[in-house]
Parts: sequence; C-alpha cells; structure tokens
Amino acid sequence: MIFFQVTKKKNKIDCFGLYSRYPNVPLLEKLKSELQSKDIWIHAFSVPHTYSQLNYEGTLGILNNYYGIDTFNHFVAHPKVAKKYVLDRKEMDEEEKKEEAQSGKFLKPDNYGTPEFVNLERQYGLDKDLSDFCKCDVCKKNTINTMLSDYEYTHLNERSHETLFYALESENIRENIEKKEEKEYINSKEYPRKFIH
Repeated sequence: MIFFQVTKKKNKIDCFGLYSRYPNVPLLEKLKSELQSKDIWIHAFSVPHTYSQLNYEGTLGILNNYYGIDTFNHFVAHPKVAKKYVLDRKEMDEEEKKEEAQSGKFLKPDNYGTPEFVNLERQYGLDKDLSDFCKCDVCKKNTINTMLSDYEYTHLNERSHETLFYALESENIRENIEKKEEKEYINSKEYPRKFIH
C-alpha cells in the first residue's frame, strides 16, 4: 500500500508514504532508482524490528536510507495488545520478569544482527561493556549485566539504544552516500547484505 500527498501545484508529489510491514525489495529498488534523487520526502511506516527474510535474526536498520527513505517508524501494536502485555506482566513473578529481559534483542551496529541478551551473555559474559558494540549514551553506561539486572527497564533501554543507534548510523550512511560508497558500506553489514542479495 502506498500513500502520497499532492501539493497545491497539480501533479507535483512532495511526499510519499510506504507501508513496510512486509518489505518489497523490487519496490525499494524502484524507489532508489526513481525517487531518491528527487525532492520528495519518503516515509516508511510499520517497519518491523526484525525481518522474516532474515529468520528474525537481523534488521534492515538504517538501510532504509540506502533506498532513499528519509524517515521511518516501527510497527505499533493495537492498544489491546499493549494492554494485554501490561496485564500479563503484572502476573509474572520476579524470575519470569528476568527471563523476559534476557529474551530481549540487542541491535548490534557491526552487522545489524539482533541477538537476544541471553546469547550475548553466553558469548561474551555478563561483564562485557556494551560500549564495545555501540557508542550511544545507553551503551556507554551499561554492561550486559547492568542492562539485564535492572530488568524493569531492560526493554526501555533496549529501545532507547536502538533509537540512538539509528541516529548515529544515519550520519554514517549519509556520509557514505555523499562519497558514493554506500554499497560498500552496506555490504560490510552481514544482515543488510543478505537482504539485498
């Protein structure tokens, strides 16, 4: 589904909305080739955090910029789903809340992978500084242990890291686009490379 807005001047499109819950690579390529160089604002909405094409192990992340998308927002669940989550969480004991925190996903800037915290813990140990992966303000202040031990806030910190990472990574992508090196940069990231090819 595609939405666009026409300005007061007839036949002039100044912004374009793209429903992205189920990404369509040929359509994204078309956006890149035909609209990226034009003065049209492109917004993708309902962008998933992880992608079925990547076995839910990785994300396109800021790769949306590669296709000429200026801004995007993630899929937002129906309010009834959020309400059910809050009610279910109230019924959890402390151990279940800790387990839920461990199953949260951490967006890794080096490859756009989204491993669960429990897997990061197994691979690196609890004392691993998250700043080794990301330079955002959340990661600068946390180890895997501190992210997990304050389990009431693990999910909020995880989403804050993701938002701050996207802002930092957007600058990297823009610099690479300006240098005409965006393809090489994207190819250096494992999950976007899998998505494109």
